[in-house]
Amino acid sequence: MKRADHHLVQQVLDGDIDRDGFDDFQNRLREESGLVDLYTDYALLHHTLHEEVEGAGALGLHEETSSRGLRMPAWAAVAAAIAFSMAGWWTWRWLDRNFPGEAAVLTFSPDASWRLEGTSRTSGGATGVKSGGTLHLHHGRAAISLKPAVRAVIEGPAKVVVTSADSLHIQEGRGFFHRAGDGGGLTVTTPKLTALDSGTEFGLETLPNATDELHVISGSVKVTAVGSGESRMLAAGESAKVFSSGLIETLPSDGRRFATGLGRFTSVVSGDFATGAWRIHHGTPSITPRRIEGANFSVFLRLPHVIPEDETGVMLATLELGKAADAPLHTDGWAGMSFYNKGEELMFFGDTFGNRPTWALDVKHRVPVILPDPPVKGERIVTLRYDARSGDVTLHEGGLPLSDAFCGGKIPPGTRFDEIRIAASAGAALAVNSLHIRTRAD
Repeated sequence: MKRADHHLVQQVLDGDIDRDGFDDFQNRLREESGLVDLYTDYALLHHTLHEEVEGAGALGLHEETSSRGLRMPAWAAVAAAIAFSMAGWWTWRWLDRNFPGEAAVLTFSPDASWRLEGTSRTSGGATGVKSGGTLHLHHGRAAISLKPAVRAVIEGPAKVVVTSADSLHIQEGRGFFHRAGDGGGLTVTTPKLTALDSGTEFGLETLPNATDELHVISGSVKVTAVGSGESRMLAAGESAKVFSSGLIETLPSDGRRFATGLGRFTSVVSGDFATGAWRIHHGTPSITPRRIEGANFSVFLRLPHVIPEDETGVMLATLELGKAADAPLHTDGWAGMSFYNKGEELMFFGDTFGNRPTWALDVKHRVPVILPDPPVKGERIVTLRYDARSGDVTLHEGGLPLSDAFCGGKIPPGTRFDEIRIAASAGAALAVNSLHIRTRAD
């Protein structure tokens, strides 16, 4: 390929191209297989580097500049959603070339936790899945690319079966579906309905013990009830409730929002500890750019803004603990990190009060401390994930991407925070090597 083509792909990934130039680029993609290969390689590399940057960030690095001043290439910090935004036909070409026989390509948000049943292969941050493969998405988001110009974004918790290259079965969950261009349609089924669309966008929710709901955003969708065989054609701005009995109730869409991409997490707290920003409430802790340490102490940090940014966002807090000089992590007292709003402590994780040696979660509101089984012991990296939409809070070993949760609880949905505290009680000590708080707004 020409040097100019490399620069062109770089411009697309950086978003430094005007509408006419982007249209020309898309036209060339349809005609030049070499440019398809070049863009695919860049996009997959970009996605992989984005994941690596997120993982490094969990240890205290800024999204684009490390605490040691290392500059990451600007395009490496661009969200993976850019690659997914053109995941139509070139993704299918990549799939056919690398994973013959696979029906879909899956990518995941950094906060996703999932399990796959069936044959799959992973390369460059993307996972190819064959027909019949089942995705169990515990939380976070999954982007699914099917045949050219067909894509879906699924929000966890969800269970999705890739039934073919142009159809999905949503056993449970919430998703956005898009079919661009002309040609065959996309078929989406649930236990209660079948939705067939061509050249349209719609959102779908199917939950246990509830009616299925479908909202048409653009174009039209044919909805058929499994229970009765009755069908309705829905246009943009319309929605349907489908009952187990087969009844279809149509009404104007309530305008509810569905995630259309994997989303981007932004850093709220990261890098070195700014000694002047932390307010010492009591004790005499040592606060240096690389460490907060002390015994029987309490320090507060006012957040730059309330988080999550909205009442449906997600927050990730990655805490790395080292060995304190004065005492081990696990004592009969408590040591860890708390989240506050308007002076009230709303959530805590770390070593809770009592003689059981383990990390734990305290969601307050007169709920007993939540202890994992088996215990998770010792100084380590732990990430807390909070979903403001559902109120779910989970603890995960390590940074990003998230491992399976070892502990979970719930706080009132929509809860937000304006301050954090790092502290240890009398007889306890704590040493924090790094803290990284990220948020994603829906």
